Amino acid sequence: MKTVSYIQNYYYIFLVLFLIGLSHFLYHNLVEYSEKTSFIWYQIDQRKLVPNQHYDLVIMGDSQIMSGVNPHYLKNLLKKKGKKYKILYYPRPSEQPEGILNNLYQLEKKNITYDNFFANISPVTVSQNNIVSAHRNLALNINSFQADFYFKSLLNSFYIKTVGEHFYYLILQIFPLFKLNSNFSSEWRLIPSNEKTNLLAKDINSFLKQNPFQNFAEKKRQNLFLKRELVQNDFYWEWGSFEHYTGECKKKEVQFNLPDAIAGVFLVPRLKAGRSWNKVLEYLSKKGCSFFLIYIPFSPETESKIQSNATFSPIHQTIQKLKKQYQENVVLELPNSFLDRYDYVDYTHLSVCGMKKLTEFLSDKL
Repeated sequence: MKTVSYIQNYYYIFLVLFLIGLSHFLYHNLVEYSEKTSFIWYQIDQRKLVPNQHYDLVIMGDSQIMSGVNPHYLKNLLKKKGKKYKILYYPRPSEQPEGILNNLYQLEKKNITYDNFFANISPVTVSQNNIVSAHRNLALNINSFQADFYFKSLLNSFYIKTVGEHFYYLILQIFPLFKLNSNFSSEWRLIPSNEKTNLLAKDINSFLKQNPFQNFAEKKRQNLFLKRELVQNDFYWEWGSFEHYTGECKKKEVQFNLPDAIAGVFLVPRLKAGRSWNKVLEYLSKKGCSFFLIYIPFSPETESKIQSNATFSPIHQTIQKLKKQYQENVVLELPNSFLDRYDYVDYTHLSVCGMKKLTEFLSDKL
């Protein structure tokens, strides 16, 4: 009987180990079928940062930086001015100050040092909006395991709020296939979650005719394109473009059907965001490096509706507090009318034309 019991125990152990291995294998193969933001995070997480490196400049931020600053172009501009910069470019879509702070902690663990740093600050990072939730989900479900989510109080209170979430986060590391659950399950709903915001602009019948298998195939095609393009361009990407990047500025007049109600999304402050931004700057101050945040305005039509310059605007209040606490130039703002509607591909992201303007502006500041 004891022999049978031992065999059963070995069988259960083998079964559990097999399921764990299968989960890891499927996750790394099925992630190619996920929506593009998740896939971009996965690709960024696969980057191997070499320890004990020194950089002249580190750039972080969200998709505004990802589409607004081309590190190769910036490096070449600086080189023409006699400045040879080694640049670490590490943007992530939906990035929040808590994510930037965690990234800085990870650089410190790898003994990666730097002389200069900048990231973008925007209404998305200081207000209550669904992009904050998206960032949190991406950090928990796509990013590799982050021990600091448990041991750094600010990160813990933002990312893992309940006992159940603590436990589930550990389960995700053992069975990573669960990380893709929300990605795949949405495709089998009557209306995919990533399409719900488009119902006013499209006929609902078009959604009812959608084939989820075709959706998966299209996502894989786009993600495989991104996999090549991101690596080739050091993770710069003109947001939403699935054409090979040539560096050519093609001015296009794009009409943005911006809902009037969007203003309200950015007028509800996320109170802890200001504290998190302050923690980022405090950390950089102690490092002794030169740093600043840059405010990249949304498209002119969007800026007029979100009222970012109004005294009651969360982004305006946050910027003023940071300037008062540190120095006036801690937040870099672009001159009025520096960017026009032809420099954008959508409400928030710069086109290649806008990227060149912004990158040239930053090369002068550096």
